[in-house]
Amino acid sequence: MSNQPMWQQQCDAARRIQDRFGTPRALTYVVGEKFFNMVRALESDRRLAPDVDDFATELRTIFTPGDLREYFRKARARRHPGKPTDDLRYLPEEALFVAHMKQLLLSPRA
Repeated sequence: MSNQPMWQQQCDAARRIQDRFGTPRALTYVVGEKFFNMVRALESDRRLAPDVDDFATELRTIFTPGDLREYFRKARARRHPGKPTDDLRYLPEEALFVAHMKQLLLSPRA
């Protein structure tokens, strides 16, 4: 078992997915599923905030701002987890989580 945090292992997996299957699939896996779930969990457990910030920082090293903007542009109004598609769809009630994800991944950093 690795001593790395789960989010780091997920970023490592995203790099492998990106190399093998391309950026859209890697984004769907790590941003659309793993990061989304962590941001959603943050609502009930604020102790996750440092890990969420570190996860976002690492994601910005894997993907370009253009990749991330394009991912969110393609994200649709409804989310269907587990479907083999490159653009995840989000439910209307998930819009706040998606907005928080965008802020974490696309806002300029000091």
